[in-house]
Parts: sequence; C-alpha cells; structure tokens
Amino acid sequence: MTDRDEVEKGLRRFELELLREIGYELNLSHEAVTHAPLTAAQCYEFHVEQGPVAVEHEVGGDMCFSGRELLAIGQQDFADKETLLAAKRLLRTTLDFHLGGKNLQTRRIAGAMKH
Repeated sequence: MTDRDEVEKGLRRFELELLREIGYELNLSHEAVTHAPLTAAQCYEFHVEQGPVAVEHEVGGDMCFSGRELLAIGQQDFADKETLLAAKRLLRTTLDFHLGGKNLQTRRIAGAMKH
C-alpha cells in the first residue's frame, strides 16, 4: 500500500471513532432485522439509521456491501484495497447523513496531504 493508503486508513479509523464518540457507532457485526451475525458471503444493503440488511443478491449502489467488507471495516482491518474503498463509501454517506451535509475539515486536510 502507498503512503496515500496509509493516510486513508488513518482517516477511516478516525471517522469510525468519531461516529462512536458522538453516539452513532455503526453496527458492523449483526443484521439489523434478524440480529443474526453477519456472514462473509452474504450481501447487505446498509441503512444508515438501521444497519446492514441482508439482500438476496447484490443489488448494487453505494450502500451495498459484502459481509466480508462490513466485518473487516468493523475490525478496522483495511489491509485489502477493496475494503478500504468500501469503508470510504460507507463512512462518507453515514457522516454526511449525521452531519446534515456539513463537511468535516478532516477531508480537506487529507486532500491537502495527498498533494
């Protein structure tokens, strides 16, 4: 992984911690409706106010994830590039929702570090 990837990993960890600290910790271990543990092979659609909901097949869209991705994000295991990208999608949408569209300055700082 590149230096940029290391910055992205740190930012994702910060965002997860921020959500937890402000009372919006993500459910990344259990299905929201049945409360069954997530399984790596299952596809889930993530609902910001609810959590992951199992779907019959990958329906596409920004908020669809494999169980493998959600479990890895929950463990802050960003070794896989696809998981890191999935975390970015998940956290950007979730933070936008909870912040009412306001931007975090961390994104601007991370963008400046890329250059």
